[in-house]
Amino acid sequence: MQTVTIPIRTHEDFGDSLSKLITIIAVINAVKDDRINLDFSEAKMLNPFFLGGLVCEIIRLQSLGKTFTLNHESNPDIHTYLKAIHFPTTFSVNEGKPLKENSLERYSYKTYIPIISFKTGTDTSVSLAREHILSAVSEVLKNQLRFSENQRMPLSYFLDELTNNINDHSGASNGYVFAQYYPKSSYLDLCICDGGQGIFGSFSNHPDFATKTEAEALLLAVTGGSTKDRPEARGFGVSSTRNMLVNGLKGQIFIWTGGVTFLQTVESQQIADISSSAFFQGTYIAIRLPTLTPGDFNFYNYTDI
Repeated sequence: MQTVTIPIRTHEDFGDSLSKLITIIAVINAVKDDRINLDFSEAKMLNPFFLGGLVCEIIRLQSLGKTFTLNHESNPDIHTYLKAIHFPTTFSVNEGKPLKENSLERYSYKTYIPIISFKTGTDTSVSLAREHILSAVSEVLKNQLRFSENQRMPLSYFLDELTNNINDHSGASNGYVFAQYYPKSSYLDLCICDGGQGIFGSFSNHPDFATKTEAEALLLAVTGGSTKDRPEARGFGVSSTRNMLVNGLKGQIFIWTGGVTFLQTVESQQIADISSSAFFQGTYIAIRLPTLTPGDFNFYNYTDI
């Protein structure tokens, strides 16, 4: 068994937890042993960007036969937190019942939601279950943030667009959502990811697109390209999301798929190739949503609704 040491903390800076996630996944990818011990004994503070991406990778590797053990029992604070967020097993919402009868309700007045797994597919029962889960997540986050309906609309839109992206394009059987609210800093960190075929894989499997590189596919996705056959297809949900988030709400977005990343802030945007060892199988999206909405923000200026 090989031990991988988890960082002591992820700092508030948007890029810190992301760079540490990339590093830790590169380390895990390099492990040849089928048994991996994740050592959390020195960890102090870890945010959703880091833990959400890590759990997605753990579950993917477990499906390939890897075995993970976690060492955190000697670290009470981290042990309690990981248990509360259901890391790495994920949380199952009691599907088909209203929020007040749902076990997710107990998170309504905390500052985080657990790591939630939702199924993909076009089957009616699966679609209804997914809608129920996302509605419950949206309701819990609204209660946590004390959002007005106008403030809640962008958050619900992001959840809908990006989870539909996983359902329509990833080829994965499950997607994952995890979020935490930071009241003192006035922002919400939201992670949505899957372990599917990735954006390049989705375009490569479609005859109408001829993207030759991962970077080209990612650029097409963030500018509105779609592999859906419907003329009303909304692409990957990323173009409208990033426009509203960054230009309307002054937030930040990071996307990692395969060996390429996309980062957009108010100041800049860039697509970058990263180390071949730091490969994310599927699509990982991190959003930092400010909870202080600009006075001139109008939701309908950024959507076709």
